[in-house]
Amino acid sequence: DTIVGLSCDATNASAIERIAKLKQRPVEKSFIVLMASITMLEAYVEDIPEAAYQLLEASDNPVTIVYPSVRNLPEALKAKDGSLGIRVVQDGFTQRLIQRFRRPIVSTSANISGAPAPATRREVENEILDTVDHVIPVDGAGNKASSIIQFQPDHSFKILRK
Repeated sequence: DTIVGLSCDATNASAIERIAKLKQRPVEKSFIVLMASITMLEAYVEDIPEAAYQLLEASDNPVTIVYPSVRNLPEALKAKDGSLGIRVVQDGFTQRLIQRFRRPIVSTSANISGAPAPATRREVENEILDTVDHVIPVDGAGNKASSIIQFQPDHSFKILRK
């Protein structure tokens, strides 16, 4: 729903490991997870601050919220402190995909870690394209990364990316 990306079942530790290996991504770097609705979010986040609900309802642009504690997801997704960035998608295609799959999906840029994120499908390196199971030829991504807001256990927050 933002930039060209790689995804997999966010509940499948083997699939997450495969994406990390493909991207040559350091194990200490966490992923972002996409969810189809606030209802789905509530099944995975232990404590959703009221301000997060307000952000999700008011934002016209994609916003990723880093929650301090999540449940029912593999440790490989999370940061060392147990936090995880989650975005409730607004894009129709991505939202329908997640709804039909009935599970959250991982979202990460379709590039080798440290390389520039591709803005279009044509910019994705063959090393990535030749390794994935399936390519969905979807146009219309915003080509802009989401804002990122990190909440603390006390519900205070800071903006990590506008």
